[in-house]
Amino acid sequence: MRWIGYCWLIMVLVGCTQTDQPPSTASLFTLYIFDQAAIKQFETSTYDPTTLLATIDLERAAYVIPESAIIAYDWPQQTLKITNPWHDRLREMPFFMQEGSKVIVVFQQQRIILTSLHSEDTARFISSDETALYSSIQQDHIVYSFRYGSLLQTSQPPFPFLNTDPAIAEAVKNHLRQMGKLIE
Repeated sequence: MRWIGYCWLIMVLVGCTQTDQPPSTASLFTLYIFDQAAIKQFETSTYDPTTLLATIDLERAAYVIPESAIIAYDWPQQTLKITNPWHDRLREMPFFMQEGSKVIVVFQQQRIILTSLHSEDTARFISSDETALYSSIQQDHIVYSFRYGSLLQTSQPPFPFLNTDPAIAEAVKNHLRQMGKLIE
């Protein structure tokens, strides 16, 4: 009978130990890239980016870039340098990683940015109030540049963070700083 009391005590202690652990910070800053098939349902005559940002199923992302893939985030330039998983086989890189996809940036489980992915090599007109994420493929890394409008229209740095809430921008900046990946 006494051993049941000891078992109960051990279960309580193990349970308390597990709940006292700090929450996992596995990936607080994540990019979800959606190919055209995943976003087709939203591209109607009444397309609403806010609805897409709030309702698209993140599980339908064609590719996910976790913060562990981030090499550096240059804040004044608003560029994100990540490792290129296709560095030794560039021909295998999916087309949606370069052009025409939608990207949702999630920070601390909150969807903070919705943008379109474009290649720096394509000259497109994008209105100055529209957001874009431009990709530049290097051998061992990919550089993504967050911008309003087309690259042909952009002003000089520093560029603004694409989420207009200054509290979110500062939280992202502090998180990247703590990770040692922020270039100020």
